[in-house]
Amino acid sequence: MSRHLGADILEAGRRNPIRRSIAVVLGVLLVATGCARSQAALPNAAPAKQDASQTCTAAGAAVRQVLAMRTDHLASGDYNRAVTLASSLRVLSDAAEDDVLQERLTYTADAVQAFAAAIQAGDTSAIEGARDVVKGFGRTCPVTNSLLTQGTTEWAGDSANAVLRSQPSGPVGGSALEVSDLQPGACGFHDSPRAVPSTLPGVYRLRLWVRAATGKQKITVHIDELVGSTRAGQTTATVIAGTSWQRVVVSLRPKAPKRSELSLDVSTQTGRAGVCFLAGNISVTWG
Repeated sequence: MSRHLGADILEAGRRNPIRRSIAVVLGVLLVATGCARSQAALPNAAPAKQDASQTCTAAGAAVRQVLAMRTDHLASGDYNRAVTLASSLRVLSDAAEDDVLQERLTYTADAVQAFAAAIQAGDTSAIEGARDVVKGFGRTCPVTNSLLTQGTTEWAGDSANAVLRSQPSGPVGGSALEVSDLQPGACGFHDSPRAVPSTLPGVYRLRLWVRAATGKQKITVHIDELVGSTRAGQTTATVIAGTSWQRVVVSLRPKAPKRSELSLDVSTQTGRAGVCFLAGNISVTWG
C-alpha cells in the first residue's frame, strides 16, 4: 500500500511542478519509513478477527489524534506519537476480516507514517498533504454490529412474521443472525436504520456469510439505492447455500451519489414455518 500512496503523491507532483520537489521528498520518505515498519513500537495485539464496527471505532480514535495535532507547532514527541498511531492502524488492519476495510486501514496507516516522516523533515506542505489523506478515513466505515455481538441491533425482519435471534458461533467469530418465519412464504431481514444514509461517489460493497438451517436454501441478497421512495439503482446476488457458511459479496456504484441512501436486504422463500437461514459477519465498506 505504501507503494501505491507514494505513487499517488509523486503523480500529484508531476501534475503540479511547484510541488514537485516536495512530492519527491515525501515519496522517498514514505518508502523509507515503510521499510522501517518492523522497528516501530506496536501496541497490544488485536483479536484475530474483530467486529468491523469496533475496528472502525478504534481506528477513528487514532485518526482523530492525528488530525488534532497542530501543524504549526510539531515536535519530536508528535513524530513518535504519529509512528505509534500508524502501527496501531496496521494492527487493526491485520485484525479486520473485511478485505476492503483492511486495505483502507493500511492506506490510512501509510498516510500517518508519511505524516510522521514529514514532521521529522519539517516539511509543512507534506504534512498538510498527508493529513488530507488521513481525513478520508471517515468514509471507510459505514458499518455497525457486523459480527452481531450487539444482538439484532441495526437489523429488522422483512415482515411481521419474521423473527430474528442472535445465535453463538458466527462464521468468523462473534455471533450469527438466525432468521425464522412464523408461516411459509417470504422470509428475510434488512438494515434498520439504513446502513448507508448518505452515499458518496465510489463503490460500496456488502459482504456477509450465509448458511441454510438444513439442506439447501436459495438466498437472495439485495442492495437498493433510494432517492426518497424512488429506486435509483439495485444490485442483486443469489446463492444456493448449504449448511456450511458461504460468503457473498455484492457491489453497487451509486447513480445519485450525495442524494441517495442504500438499503440492504437478505431473503429467501420457504415452504414451511421455522428457521429459514442464518447470516453473519455483515459489513458494508466504501472504496
